[in-house]
Parts: sequence; structure tokens; C-alpha cells
Amino acid sequence: MGQPSDEGVMERGVVLGGLHDVTKSFGAIVAIQGVSFELRSGEVLALLGENGAGKSTCVKVLAGVYSPTAGHVYLEGQPVHLHSPLDAQHRGIAVMHQHPGLFGDLSIAENVFMGHPKKRFLGILDHNQMLEGTHRLLEIVGLQADPRAPLYTLRTSEQQLVEIAKALAVKARIMIMDEPTAALSRHEVDQLFLVVDDLRKRGVAMMFVGHRMEEIYEVSDRVVVLRDGKVIGGAPIDEMPRDRAIQLMVGRPLADLYPKRANTLGEVVIAVDGLSRGTMFENVSFTLRSGEILGFGGLVGSGRTEIARVLFGIDQPTAGKILLNGKPVSFATSKIAMNAGIAYVSEDRMGQSLVMDFSILANAVLAVIDQAAPFGFVERAREFALVQPHLTRLRVRRSGYDQPAVRTRRKAIEHRTRLA
Repeated sequence: MGQPSDEGVMERGVVLGGLHDVTKSFGAIVAIQGVSFELRSGEVLALLGENGAGKSTCVKVLAGVYSPTAGHVYLEGQPVHLHSPLDAQHRGIAVMHQHPGLFGDLSIAENVFMGHPKKRFLGILDHNQMLEGTHRLLEIVGLQADPRAPLYTLRTSEQQLVEIAKALAVKARIMIMDEPTAALSRHEVDQLFLVVDDLRKRGVAMMFVGHRMEEIYEVSDRVVVLRDGKVIGGAPIDEMPRDRAIQLMVGRPLADLYPKRANTLGEVVIAVDGLSRGTMFENVSFTLRSGEILGFGGLVGSGRTEIARVLFGIDQPTAGKILLNGKPVSFATSKIAMNAGIAYVSEDRMGQSLVMDFSILANAVLAVIDQAAPFGFVERAREFALVQPHLTRLRVRRSGYDQPAVRTRRKAIEHRTRLA
């Protein structure tokens, strides 16, 4: 793909691929319509848009997961039909996924070379070569780990670095980064951007999908904005101010995004005093009033998620106390926490929140399934009565409530709540 120089470095700015007038429909739902953009050697294209704008669909079309309903993917100016992700990989397209598609029981090296293993004579796997290659790639991404170690021994953020190493192992000419920083600390993000700079120098064309504007403006050369499945605008990064990009994304001026609101806070609903859980977090205290939004900030591993899991009864504290409406409480299980009026939206919606092959309706009603089955049998009418108003309010775009969650464009469905 392309014409690299004698040093293996391609001239910058050469169009290596992209989408041309691509439309992708799922029944009556049009995910993207008439989308076109170019991926150029040595450049990072940022694909911006709100949840449901069509970014993930574009990624999956380029990665060979979806075939366009109309239009085409092109590589070096020629239309191509990508039959599968493996076909896309063989054509020089690699993907860093937001949710690593890795195998926990296999070694790090086996994960890195999954789909393109190193082989010796007669097709025998060359484990030594894969271990050496993995060791070099882990050094590049800044992960100190034994390539022979099982993947499940790594934290989520470390597994994301393995996903990056896996993409690098393909030696692709086009690299798609689908929210690769979502689970990374700032240090790990900096390490990733050093890798991106190296790939830029090598003439790799890259597409970056993310939500953190500071990262997008730090790493990108150009930006394309999607809204409601269509390209709304695009420009070099220095010609697209952040305010303008956000306005294009949401369809209204930036000043309207965070209007000042007068809000009278009520009584303290929950009070936490000296809460601890082993080495995960220690001596945490705070109060939360009715009508108030309390934000927790911190790097990966700082304890944010761990505190939420304790408050929802998934894990148990080792010290401290929780007061709910002024009364001491202890949540031995999540069910007890839900009965007390506490809901939890996991950061890992695919692994801990949704059953992706289940329908929208089935997922939405999971938290209150007992109310939909008063005599042990689920009644569809009760399911609808429980969740339909909430799905409508969250504007979940769908062809029907029986549509699998994996095909749902809006992430809003993950916000299942404890329904009264």
C-alpha cells in the first residue's frame, strides 16, 4: 500500500484510503449517510461527533465489520470490498479498539500476534520470535510486563496498551484508533501519543476517535465532524477552533451548552464518613444533597470506580460508614442497594452493564425484571410499561425494541435505573 521511500518512510500527505459517499443502514435506521473523508499518510484525522453521530459505524466500515449499504471504502484510489476484519488487516488496516478484543486466558504474546502468528518451517508456530516481537512492542507502548504472562493478570488500562501493541504488530499503513485513551492514565496517554508521533514520521495514516477535546487537539492534524450520521464540516485542526467544532457537533452555539441554572439544594441524602476498602481507597468522606451532582475526578487506579462499587453493594468496605437519609446502612448486595433507591451505571457497559446480544427491551428491563414477572413469567406488556417512557425520554434510536443492543447507536440505553 503506497510508495514508501528507501528508508521505509512514506511521503506525508498521500491519500492512502477513506470513505466515499458511504451510507450504512440497519433496516429503517440510517446510521451514516453520504459520508466521505480521506486518510493521508503521516497525518491524524480526528473524527468528532456526539454519541450516536455515526463515528463507530465509520470505524466498523473501515475495519471490515460492516459492508456499506451504498458508496465504498477505497484504498490508494481504488474501491475495495472488505469481506471481514481479517481481510481489512491483510490490506494494511489495523484498529485500536475502545474495548480490547483480547483473550484473558492466553498469554500477552499470543494476544499480540492473534490472527497473524509467526511461523517456522511447515507452519509450526515460532513462539520465541513472537515473544521477542512482543517484548519490543511492549517497550514501545511503555508496558512493563512478561510477554508470557496471561492477559487476565493485567489491569484494564494495561490491557488497552496490549491492544495498541497488537495493532502495531500488524505494521499497518492505516491505523484506526477508536477511543484508545478511554481507560488510560495521563502518563499512558502521553506514551501513546509518542507512538503516534513515531507512526506519523513513518507515513502511517491514522484516524482518531475520541471525546476528550484536549487530546484531540493535541494529537490531530485534521478534523471531520459528524452529526446525525452526516458530515457537517471538516478542516485542518488549526482552522477549526474548539468552540466551532463543538457547535458543529451539537448544532447550537457553545454558550447554550452549559447555561446557568438556579438550583436550590435539598437535604443531605447520603453521607460517607471515613470509608475505606483495603489499599484501593482510604478515609473517604463526602455528602450528597438532593438536587446536587457530585463529581469524582482522578487518574486510572485512583479509586473512583471502587468507591462507586462499594456504594452499590458490589464490594464491601473495610472501614467507615454510610448514612442514607441520616440512617446508617450497609449494602451486602446490589439488590439491597437498589431497593434503597441507588442505581449504578458501570464504566464498562459491554462487560458489566449490557448483554449485547439481548434486545433493547430485555436490557432495559433487566434491573426490574421481577416487576415484569409477578408470577414467574415475564409479561411483555409489563416490560413496556416499566421502561418505554424512559427509553423515549433518552431518545434511543432504534428500528424496534427487539433490536439487539449491539446494534443500538445511542449509548443512552445503558442508563438503566431503579424504576419505582
